[in-house]
Amino acid sequence: IPMILDELDEIVSGEEYVEDEIMKRELVNEINAFLQSISLQKRSIFILRYWYSESISSIAERFSLTENTVSVTLNRIRKKLHEHLTERGFIL
Repeated sequence: IPMILDELDEIVSGEEYVEDEIMKRELVNEINAFLQSISLQKRSIFILRYWYSESISSIAERFSLTENTVSVTLNRIRKKLHEHLTERGFIL
């Protein structure tokens, strides 16, 4: 789990930047909007990794992809999510 959270550390730090419940909801809404904007396969890969903590090798096997492809896909999704949130004024 710590390794998985480290991968997301680039996007959301452990420090509390979102001060109140409204900002937290807005952040959740923006993350959900972003996930809805990407393909079903990419969304599934992201959720399997960061919600269910599934290993990269397991995800690769599930989608008949190489581990490198899954790693690169996750890296690109994280980068796009970071851009998406930054464009909407979130300090990350």
